[in-house]
Amino acid sequence: MNGLALALHQGRGVAGDIEATLARTQAIAQHAREQGADLLLLPELWASGYGLDPERLRALARPAAAWAADYGEIAREHRIALALGCPEQARDRPYNSAILLDPDGRLRLLWRKSHLFGGFEHKAFRAGADAPAPVALGDWRIALLICYEVEFPELVRIAALKGADLLLVPTAVMAPYARIPARLLPARALENGLYLAYANRIGSEGPFRFTGRSMVLDPEGTIRLKAGAREEGLWVVRMERTQVAAARARNPYLADRRPGLYRDLSRAMAPPRER
Repeated sequence: MNGLALALHQGRGVAGDIEATLARTQAIAQHAREQGADLLLLPELWASGYGLDPERLRALARPAAAWAADYGEIAREHRIALALGCPEQARDRPYNSAILLDPDGRLRLLWRKSHLFGGFEHKAFRAGADAPAPVALGDWRIALLICYEVEFPELVRIAALKGADLLLVPTAVMAPYARIPARLLPARALENGLYLAYANRIGSEGPFRFTGRSMVLDPEGTIRLKAGAREEGLWVVRMERTQVAAARARNPYLADRRPGLYRDLSRAMAPPRER
């Protein structure tokens, strides 16, 4: 499976209503499959809503297996892989998580957001403690990060060094940060030679106004899709895995690394003080 058709949905579920959001996902997945998509990417905390009170988010958190069971039915029915954000409960701890399901509805990857953003997320969730690691989906190796995390080059580099061809990023970027992904995502894709898909929310929830502008980038850092700031929609982008090897040959950042010079990256170092 050299080719992969990725469907990216920019929009939102029904905040606080798990069943209504599942029903909406059913319709989106059907539409994606009708467009020939193999994989559907949905935004951060899609399953619950993002802009809820932290206590409400924690109350909606469920074990990953429960989310996988519900969304796995949709994946199986439409024979499409699904990636989406959900509040996860594990060992009495709530996490801002994302899951990847294969077309048989099996849970292939669980990612817990390790770099929480702002006071809101720190009140609602615990931070994950793992490094990203891709899993195989057909011939592709796919990794997950969530929103703010893609702004840390170390995390994307780890995923690439572990063999990721495609990085999926469920996102909830809000005002006034719309400029950040437009500036950073092309660099992340180019410097790691991978496809990067970034699915954002739109509209307002609670105190947050989401900025849309979801994107798909190829391994040369070229923007293959950029959605508008307010439009809800589904777009399908066709990707070729051979482009990953070709881009890494033309831009050999991974091959030319000198890890011995980078030991300071693994030390606990305080950021520099302002002068």
